[in-house]
Amino acid sequence: MKTGRLFVLLTMFVLMSLVAACGGGAQPAAEQPAAQQPAAEQPAAQQPAAEQPAPAESGKPFRMGLLVPGSANDEGWNQIAYDALLRIEKELGAEISYVELEQNPASFEKAFRDYASQGYNVVLGHGFEFQDAALTVSKEYPATIFLISSSRIHEGNVIGLNTDSSQPFYLMGVIAAMTGDRAGIVGGMEIPPVAEAITGFINGARSVKPDFQVSSTYVGNFTDAAAAKEAALSMLDEGATFVVPDADVAGLGVYQAVSEKGPQIGTFGAFGDFTDKAPENVLGNYFANYGQGIVNIAKEIRDGTFKPTGNIEFGLDNPDVMWIEYNDKAANPVPADVRAAVEEAQQKIVSGEVNTLAEPGEAAAAPAESGKPFKMGLLVPGSANDEGWNQIAYDALLRIEKELGAEISYVELEQNPASFEKAFRDYASQGYNVVLGHGFEFQDAALTVSKEYPATIFLISSSRIHEGNVIGLNTDSSQPFYLMGVIAAMTGDRAGIVGGMEIPPVAEAITGFINGARSVKPDFQVSSTYVGNFTDAAAAKEAALSMLDEGATFVVPDADVAGLGVYQAVSEKGPQIGTFGAFGDFTDKAPENVLGNYFANYGQGIVNIAKEIRDGTFKPTGNIEFGLGNPDVMWIEYNDKAANPVSADVRAAVEEAQQKIVSGEVNTLAPVE
Repeated sequence: MKTGRLFVLLTMFVLMSLVAACGGGAQPAAEQPAAQQPAAEQPAAQQPAAEQPAPAESGKPFRMGLLVPGSANDEGWNQIAYDALLRIEKELGAEISYVELEQNPASFEKAFRDYASQGYNVVLGHGFEFQDAALTVSKEYPATIFLISSSRIHEGNVIGLNTDSSQPFYLMGVIAAMTGDRAGIVGGMEIPPVAEAITGFINGARSVKPDFQVSSTYVGNFTDAAAAKEAALSMLDEGATFVVPDADVAGLGVYQAVSEKGPQIGTFGAFGDFTDKAPENVLGNYFANYGQGIVNIAKEIRDGTFKPTGNIEFGLDNPDVMWIEYNDKAANPVPADVRAAVEEAQQKIVSGEVNTLAEPGEAAAAPAESGKPFKMGLLVPGSANDEGWNQIAYDALLRIEKELGAEISYVELEQNPASFEKAFRDYASQGYNVVLGHGFEFQDAALTVSKEYPATIFLISSSRIHEGNVIGLNTDSSQPFYLMGVIAAMTGDRAGIVGGMEIPPVAEAITGFINGARSVKPDFQVSSTYVGNFTDAAAAKEAALSMLDEGATFVVPDADVAGLGVYQAVSEKGPQIGTFGAFGDFTDKAPENVLGNYFANYGQGIVNIAKEIRDGTFKPTGNIEFGLGNPDVMWIEYNDKAANPVSADVRAAVEEAQQKIVSGEVNTLAPVE
């Protein structure tokens, strides 16, 4: 790698919100053939298409689009993605196109829509700023995969790509602690990626020596090498024998400082080869090749092997994307025993045995090991005794107290983000092992507070986040609705599904239902609609009757209280019509028509996760998505007293589909061919 390019690699990981400011014109780059530019928006295809078609299988070329915030040839952040795109064209035989955009969300949506409407298999939005636009457009184009750089999203067909720099910095911490008694790390700006690198460094050092002293500071930018040098010299004057930077160009000041102090001081190159900056002091270098990661993911998508269960977090288990190399010409090269310890730590990180962002010996510690009680806090948006959403979490908390011997506490909050942060901080500062924010609205506050308390696990209901010690809990209703679709297609020729509001969980349930039906009969007709709320049973009944008049023989709701209207409609039409209970037992609403019920026990999921955290077995690799692989949280039961019970052959097909879903062979949100 060329040194000039190395400086921008850190920016790739830690300056996502800043690089957008270097955006250029909105016109495509000059060398891009005009024929490859996004055309005017075309109507979206409504029939299912293969989500990850291989050219050899589909007879169509694999196509990838790229959105960059500024010039594609910026010799920096955008260039990384552009060069990867050119490799994808050359190495994967792909048709490619890219567009250069200014900071305008409306233009982001248009560009995504243009590519998706033309049947592009995948579109990469190269920056966190593209996430919201992708989430909006993705619902219209479920066959296109939307990748977002520097994001930890995983919602339907929108998948974030990110790197976990805490992992290599953890290894640097191991080296620091095994070769000295004190160390320091100088960060650029106090933003999550840099904060995580610092946390990883400290945790790695203290995994060797629990009392190891680490000084850390931020210089407030990524360019002031003089300030970084001053910070490093201060640490060295305090006795540090190993100081590393995570500060892009400013990090050059750290190398100057350690070089001036003499060959007995150690450091490490970050995001590239910096050996020449302090040849006697640089013990090794951490390399990152994000472009290779993009190429790897594109190949998986092209080959049909891309099966994400969460966002994509590149780490040390991707050795062609992230790795370290030693400098054997340093004044004091890393000895064999330290290298062996680093290799052991790396293996534990890759296996999941070590979480580089969890403080050693504290996160997820079992009471029997720590001698301290397991403590769990709960934040609810309103009354804990609401006999609804909040009650589910509150009842689970009471079970955690009774069954796990936990100390518990809860707080009822109004919609005030400041109060959310205070509540999280209050619990974490008191040493609570885990705090559950029961709703997506708590996510931002948890992200803010979590950096201050890496030993506390912050769970967020109805979220797909996984960032450090903040982990989302969610349920995948598309899975049981997929099974209902299988039943519908095997017992009739047309079906319908009535949703409440058009929000992601309901949209995903509808997608699952359609995909399940068309896995049996590719041309199976499914009508779907939303009534616009979750309370209007009359509107839901009217919608269901309309579907039945069109010939549907199976209609299901995903509309909460409004769904009662669907059961009324099918009951009135006679016992030949089938339906299914959603989120509980609705057999009594239409005893002859309800062929079975889908049950969800989210409270049990909360208890399960709390037990894993207490026992020290909680090792998440992404957000927690409860599904059919959690049979005590999500399951279906048949009604053998229905007028036309589900037959043995249909039940066998449903069981086979369920096994494929659990194994990952079937993605319920990916349209079938």
